[in-house]
Amino acid sequence: MRRARAAQQAPCAAGAFSAAGAASCAFTASTCPAGTYASGAASCVGCYPATACAVAGLRAQPPCLWFASTLAGGGGGGFANGFGTSALFNGPVGLAEGAAGALFVVDKVGSTVRSVAVAGNVTTLAGSNGNTGSVDATGTSARFDFWAGFFWGGAAFHPPSGAVFVSDVNNGRVRAISPAGVVETLAAGFYVPQGLAVVGDTVFIADMGNSAIMALALLSGAVATHAGRRFTSGFSDGAGTNALFNNPVALAADPRSAAASVTLYVGDASNNRLRKVSPLGVVSTLSADYGPISLSVDQLGNVWYSRGGCTGLFFFTEAKSIQSQILQG
Repeated sequence: MRRARAAQQAPCAAGAFSAAGAASCAFTASTCPAGTYASGAASCVGCYPATACAVAGLRAQPPCLWFASTLAGGGGGGFANGFGTSALFNGPVGLAEGAAGALFVVDKVGSTVRSVAVAGNVTTLAGSNGNTGSVDATGTSARFDFWAGFFWGGAAFHPPSGAVFVSDVNNGRVRAISPAGVVETLAAGFYVPQGLAVVGDTVFIADMGNSAIMALALLSGAVATHAGRRFTSGFSDGAGTNALFNNPVALAADPRSAAASVTLYVGDASNNRLRKVSPLGVVSTLSADYGPISLSVDQLGNVWYSRGGCTGLFFFTEAKSIQSQILQG
């Protein structure tokens, strides 16, 4: 598991700024505000988020630079609990951040759900490595079936209960795992469920095989179509069932959303599109990109995603329609 963070550099002196990627401050012009960096020799471009740039008042900033470090896992695929790189994963796919920065990981090949503490200690929350099935139970007595070829699964954290929700891909179910490792089936009848997003007491599901975004009400257990038309794949923007998706895989909610006013972002894999679902259920297309398969949205509403068939971490900000590669694999 890897985390990306900004590399800090001293900014250029006031009144000077560097070309993007340059090591010196050769150009002189009006100063760039904090939270921006110079692009070429003529303009200031915002860093997203602004904290990715060193901040020093109204001075020019260097380009936003990022690097990744390993939190846990390494040394090839396998199954082992432990600290840092002594732990092993085999096909980590769905990822959710829990309380206090802990992570939950869907380990696809082993059909387990793993927990990664902030310090990097990896433990098994539920499931038994290599043993598949569909059993609601506690800890290693529970069974999942995450292995489904080149599919990615999903996970999401539910703060009120402290539970993590996962897409049980081959079983067509959404399951909940309590902090004590108790597994419960929340809903069934999906066809290769993938990305999950939780807002309040509603779970949104990218029902990939049915080409629809579904909504599960936790209090009643009712499941309804939120956007797209079940059993009908295609590509069209529009409201509710007038919109069409083709293998929606990735799903994330804007963290600024209220329970009654949810904005969702969808990685529409086979259409190679990044899509948005407004609080009124209206689907629009934000950008054309090669198979977005994993999404996250930060507190500023910026979308971070990975792409099928490509290494690296990519970034999209809707306010400026800026799309860029942050990390290169």
